[in-house]
Amino acid sequence: MDDNLLIYENKHFRLEQCYTCPIPGYLILSPKNEIRSLSEMTQDALSDLGSTLSLAIRAIEAVLQPERVYCVSFGEESGLLHFHLFPRTRLLLDKYLKAHPGETEPVSGPRLFDWARQKYASKALELSGQETVQKICDWIKKSI
Repeated sequence: MDDNLLIYENKHFRLEQCYTCPIPGYLILSPKNEIRSLSEMTQDALSDLGSTLSLAIRAIEAVLQPERVYCVSFGEESGLLHFHLFPRTRLLLDKYLKAHPGETEPVSGPRLFDWARQKYASKALELSGQETVQKICDWIKKSI
């Protein structure tokens, strides 16, 4: 975990800018305890999960105004429970459709998500992305 990517944390969760695919506003929400399933979470942590997810998604929506925010959990790479909060903007959708000329709207969210993670993997977070992360941090601070 890189504290430079940390956006917010509470008793049970850490919210960070995704470091493997630095699309501005693509956040990862992880429990502080290393667990593999929601079924392993305490009742207190489960109660906190909904409000933490909601806070993060509202911040993404307020700052980026995406058409959709994907919220997914796979855990295939690390095996640990975490949530991807992925802003699907119009610009990103247009880039996806240009790269896949045979596809039309509505698109497959999972395919678009996978394409974006591959296309933008390991690129540096640009200054505009860092500014977006700061705006999300500021929005959350004002909202709690």
